[in-house]
Amino acid sequence: MRNILTIAFITFFSLTISAQVKWFTIEEAAVEQKKNPEKKLLVDFYTDWCGYCKVMDKKTLNEEGVSKFVNANFIPVKFNAEKQATFTYRDEEFELLKASNGKKLNMFAYKALMGNLGYPSFVVVDGKGKFVDAAQGYFTPEQFMPFLKRNL
Repeated sequence: MRNILTIAFITFFSLTISAQVKWFTIEEAAVEQKKNPEKKLLVDFYTDWCGYCKVMDKKTLNEEGVSKFVNANFIPVKFNAEKQATFTYRDEEFELLKASNGKKLNMFAYKALMGNLGYPSFVVVDGKGKFVDAAQGYFTPEQFMPFLKRNL
């Protein structure tokens, strides 16, 4: 009985791990993209207060088909648009700015989303640093896959 429980636990644990996107920071992704310039970044812009971001993380991005597809075809980046510290990407510095109302915003999110700040948002960045496509809002796995596939 103990062996059966051990096998069941290991099987469940390995399935749980395999159904997760392996996220990079933007700094790690820049290094990875230099090694693999044909791979595009898939940047997930989120905020701590975004309820739909959390639901999409659990229900869409952790769905096995989506997570495997993302891991195989993109360099996935998790990017908190209101907390990411100032950094440099492709020789351009992106600052974390504070507005007069106290809210913060990293300028990379502003540039990538062309000022249309809604969360969750996903932006595809090619090997030359060009923003090639974007999708905003909550998506089910079935709704999200066409966006991913058209950006291969």
